[in-house]
Amino acid sequence: MRRALAALAAIALGAVPLAGFAESSPLDSETLAGMIEHTVRSRADETISSVELPSLAAFELTDARSYDVSISAHPDQDMLGWVPLTITVSDRGQVLRQGVITARVHAERAVVVAARALRPGHVLGPNDLHVETRPLAELPEGWLEMPAPALGKVLRRSLPPGAVLRDRHFEEGPAVSRGDRVQLVLRHGALRIDAFGRALEEGRTGDSIRVRSQASKRTVEGTLGPEGVVHVDL
Repeated sequence: MRRALAALAAIALGAVPLAGFAESSPLDSETLAGMIEHTVRSRADETISSVELPSLAAFELTDARSYDVSISAHPDQDMLGWVPLTITVSDRGQVLRQGVITARVHAERAVVVAARALRPGHVLGPNDLHVETRPLAELPEGWLEMPAPALGKVLRRSLPPGAVLRDRHFEEGPAVSRGDRVQLVLRHGALRIDAFGRALEEGRTGDSIRVRSQASKRTVEGTLGPEGVVHVDL
């Protein structure tokens, strides 16, 4: 009892009517459900995985006619989650059925989650994360589709297994760790001296860290530059 699907191309939101059926026949719930799902999928910005509908029995008509059906929603309605739709069934301009139904529209996305319990300060590696499919409507702001942006970064908070990883959960790791060999650039006016030393503490770009010079054995304090060089003003 399928009607010609070519008529579905005329579906539009905003109470624009659907073209009449290709042949006279009753209007059943299965046919109406197909029209509604086509409407939702054609108007959604996301790729829809499924559309749940309530009972459509109130719109069924047993007489064999070429019914006109319109399916409409508010112009600003997001076609995801709970979506109210107005259904109008008419015959030669006479409204036979009209009402509002609420469809539940699902879209799913790949999302990065914690593969195990993770603690603050942990440097994220490939074994800490994996990708799962989750409903898009339930994903928090800042979720990640791929692990790559988080790898090598430092976790800022604890995460239980299966928790969705968000971009605010991690930060850049230290550019220099305690004991690393670093380059020193020492300046005094126009004079510049290049040397090497060992970092006495970890630091990120822009941090002030202490370094022990290999040549003089003195401890100096300087600013860690983006290139990993410690700049010291004497």
